[in-house]
Amino acid sequence: MKNKTLLHKVKENVTHKLQAGLVLLVAVIMIFNTSNFVVADNNDSTVLNMVVNAGVLEIVNLDATATFNSLDAGDNGTVNTLLENGIIRDYRESPAEYTVYAYSAALAGQTDSNYEIPNTAITVHPDTATIVNVDQYDTNSFGALADHNLSVNSGMFNSTYNAVGAVAFNELQLNLYIDGSYPAQEYSGTMVVSVIADS
Repeated sequence: MKNKTLLHKVKENVTHKLQAGLVLLVAVIMIFNTSNFVVADNNDSTVLNMVVNAGVLEIVNLDATATFNSLDAGDNGTVNTLLENGIIRDYRESPAEYTVYAYSAALAGQTDSNYEIPNTAITVHPDTATIVNVDQYDTNSFGALADHNLSVNSGMFNSTYNAVGAVAFNELQLNLYIDGSYPAQEYSGTMVVSVIADS
């Protein structure tokens, strides 16, 4: 009887050890299958490359239109408008100084084009603009130039910043003086703002 009990306990002990060993073996196989083990003789490698190309010097996002305050026919006066959202981006390989220029065509009558307001009557005031950092730009390096009329392509701002980045100008004031000789109609002309690298 003692031998049977002893034999039964040994059998039970062996069974438990076999079951535990089996569970351990299954766990090891599962871990091996779900892990990213690399077998030394069964792999290869590749080098991943990516090139960031040099960007450009450009002006973007300028308001599509800017409308002067109205004036009644027969009245002399100066009207104004604000130019907004001019963003200058410089992501060239070797960023350097640049100047922002402005020029405008005469404002031609939209009903009777025999009448036009000369571009000499439009004055830009760069020192009124608010200068804002857009991306990694030192706004102290962006300076306003002198007021001027828009009959010639003259500088409004100059940048002395020598690193990549972007800066914006807002609330740039334009004044327009007209006398009372212009008939009532809408007058329109295109203003071109450009950014040119200083040589």
